[in-house]
Amino acid sequence: MRLVNVTGTENVLESAWKAGASKIVFCCSVGALGSSGSPGRVGDETHRHDGRFPNFYVQTKYEGLQLAQRLGALGAPIVTVLPEPAYGPGDTKFVGRQIWRTMQGKNTSVPDLPGIFGYIHADDLVRGLWLAAQKGRAGESYILAGPLLTLDQFHQTLARHLGIPPPHGRVPRKILRLLSWIHHRLPGGKLLTRGLTVDREAIAMIESNWAFSAQKARDELGWEARTLDEGLPETIAWIKAHPEAFEGLEGVSSPGTPRAW
Repeated sequence: MRLVNVTGTENVLESAWKAGASKIVFCCSVGALGSSGSPGRVGDETHRHDGRFPNFYVQTKYEGLQLAQRLGALGAPIVTVLPEPAYGPGDTKFVGRQIWRTMQGKNTSVPDLPGIFGYIHADDLVRGLWLAAQKGRAGESYILAGPLLTLDQFHQTLARHLGIPPPHGRVPRKILRLLSWIHHRLPGGKLLTRGLTVDREAIAMIESNWAFSAQKARDELGWEARTLDEGLPETIAWIKAHPEAFEGLEGVSSPGTPRAW
């Protein structure tokens, strides 16, 4: 992962700079800024990282961002884009999997954790990258974030679009950590927790808040994000039309999995 997110980033950015590119758009992740802090606090591009990394992926994204900023300080014309989690037709990653699990009746409970995110539609992300190339200022960073939602609000909205009751259970933090311990430490623990999102890195991500403002992108780039209500219908339609895209994914379509998040 570091080979791609750090070494690969360095190779591509330096090569583009040496080749004489007038502008280089670097797509990173809002995770590279670190948690936005306690609920109610919304960060922006000036946010200072708190030094904690919920997983190795986020750590490598942070390292890649630091590298890009160092090259920018040396004169590389880099414009950095920092998107929140994306969803949309074709997505089979974290957000897409949660939608699929909910459609299968497997998400009857959600973690009782803050987990604030600014979900963005994939098409909005692409448009943000294009606008950054057209209007972005070298040396500047732009956050791409949609309306901020808690995990509960996300699942309430999703359930409404699916026409099903929203998850009724709330899994306390202590129970999640216990299940994670069982998953990672006990013989057969992975079998006992099959179908549950109890990986310690996933829990660490949703224990943090990722509430960031896209005001700078709106003001300087003219970028806007659609709401979840606007983006979910075509996403759900794609998932319904392509069930094979989720077959065999761990914790998604295994038969007999527990009905919990």
